[in-house]
Amino acid sequence: VRSCALKTVRSRELETFLMRAELEFEVFDDADRSTGDSSIIGVATVGLQELVDGLPVEGLVPLYSAQGRQRRGDVEVLIHWYNPMVVAQPPGGADRGMDPRGRPGTADSQG
Repeated sequence: VRSCALKTVRSRELETFLMRAELEFEVFDDADRSTGDSSIIGVATVGLQELVDGLPVEGLVPLYSAQGRQRRGDVEVLIHWYNPMVVAQPPGGADRGMDPRGRPGTADSQG
């Protein structure tokens, strides 16, 4: 299990990226000392859309062979923000189309 903390500023570009981005996990068998793809148990792909709303990405994700044809099981994942993203503010403090919670909309939006 790895943890990574990055300082991130929320922007439309980042939200657009997260709406389309997928994170791919390659799962290996550490006990298999052979070389090459034979030690890869499988590959799992997770969409990151929930992160745009500040929600965690969690649950069981199907694990498939490296060729994507054979189901190999499931991987349990939990991805969340260590520190929530902050809303980018241009000089002068004008909003960039984000509501007070940093979601797309207007600065006057309620919610």
